[in-house]
Amino acid sequence: MFARLGASALGALRGLMVYGLLVGASSSASAVEKMTGADVVRVCSQSSGDAASLSACTFFFQGALDALATVQNMGHPFTFCVPQEVRVQDLASLYLSESERYPEVLNEQATDLLLGMLLKFYPCGRA
Repeated sequence: MFARLGASALGALRGLMVYGLLVGASSSASAVEKMTGADVVRVCSQSSGDAASLSACTFFFQGALDALATVQNMGHPFTFCVPQEVRVQDLASLYLSESERYPEVLNEQATDLLLGMLLKFYPCGRA
């Protein structure tokens, strides 16, 4: 079963809007551009000393997980199962670690990379 990890969907949406404002203010990104893995790494790498970046990083992962849960609740099952004890910060740390191992994929869409990571590290039925 997919685990919901904390903030409400509304809170996640607000966080993504804040992130969108941060990205929009710092780049020429339009509303329809997709975030890349490199975008997430850039924001999450800055989060240790910056409250706005920490919030944006956290809300990216929470928002993506909430969106995946919504899709799953609509009857589209996934083959990953995030344990209840995993925190959003754990996923962000894992994402950063994986980005160091596979920098060649960081131009891909960030949510695609997150989904691949979830499938790799949290397959359903793992003992």
